[in-house]
Amino acid sequence: QLRTILSGMVEGVVALDNAQQVLFANDRAGELLEFAPAAAVGRKLWEVTRQRAVQEVVERALAGGGPHQRELD
Repeated sequence: QLRTILSGMVEGVVALDNAQQVLFANDRAGELLEFAPAAAVGRKLWEVTRQRAVQEVVERALAGGGPHQRELD
């Protein structure tokens, strides 16, 4: 049910583990970050998207231990 809800969202959703390995990405995230969501699962985020701003947000969130929010264009 959760996968169905996340897949239908207009926002991009990417779930990562502590090692930045992609656990889930919805279709919208794939469109926004220019990668194939199904092919991204199990790979490191930096392998599937070369957008440095996204990688910086993830690194800050993991280093800070709490939520981190940033709007990207």
